[in-house]
Amino acid sequence: MMMQRIEQIAQEAIAAIEVAVQRLIQALNAEREGLRDLLQMQQLTESSMVHYRLTEGRWAGQCRAAIVTRVYRGHDKVASMQIILDGQTDEAEQPLRWANSVSYDRQERGKWHWPLECGGGS
Repeated sequence: MMMQRIEQIAQEAIAAIEVAVQRLIQALNAEREGLRDLLQMQQLTESSMVHYRLTEGRWAGQCRAAIVTRVYRGHDKVASMQIILDGQTDEAEQPLRWANSVSYDRQERGKWHWPLECGGGS
């Protein structure tokens, strides 16, 4: 009788945990969709802060902050920007690097993306 009660309590606890996990997954999915909507609403303008994925050196592939200086109208998400380098870490002689006609891509080196989209390598 005691073992049956323990098993029943354990099964009820497992069921409650499964419900809680499902609710958490739903909440996280809703949050992710909200962030995706926010990113789609964001527009690239002069003075936008973005991430630029480095193309060369020891830290190639990692992200650095960049300030958009010009947006090319008529071209989908193409801009010129000043990349803010991390001094000695990036072995940079100058703190800024110019990048002209940079297009958007979340993963490709030499491209820009929004900071919230950073999927590693930063």
